[in-house]
Amino acid sequence: MNLETIKNLQTSLKALENQLINHQQNRAVVENVERQIASLKGQNDFNLLQGLGKL
Repeated sequence: MNLETIKNLQTSLKALENQLINHQQNRAVVENVERQIASLKGQNDFNLLQGLGKL
């Protein structure tokens, strides 16, 4: 390998590293939203059942 090839490889690996970091951060955001949705759905179901019990 010559110096130019090594520098190109280094640049490509850095870009790949950045993509991986961004993907992990985006996945964390999605998982957080999924947890919030599940929590709200559970609360909604609970409220519905409480309302039905008052009839």
